[in-house]
Amino acid sequence: MLSDKFAFTGQLSAGYGIAKTTRIFDSQEETSYTKHYGFKSSLSPGFTFFPIEKIGLSANIGGIAYNWSTSKPQNNDAQKTTSSSFTFSIEDVIFFGFSYYFNR
Repeated sequence: MLSDKFAFTGQLSAGYGIAKTTRIFDSQEETSYTKHYGFKSSLSPGFTFFPIEKIGLSANIGGIAYNWSTSKPQNNDAQKTTSSSFTFSIEDVIFFGFSYYFNR
């Protein structure tokens, strides 16, 4: 806590996704299946203002993030594709939030 009314905060988030794409070609009797997997994690700094004791108004700005994804075609001759990135930004995204604190 910076004071009774302001606090420096951090938000940690993570997510994982799975998808399957099916493509049917019109000119041929062939179907293509691809499986996709992805993971993301991020940490962003922020500030919280307490206008009254149990209510907090928050703003989070940018932060650091790691993204990983892979696509694996189900055909025998196709190759798996994987990508990953690590980013740091301050001006990219601003999130605003509202919180109610039970034990404050």
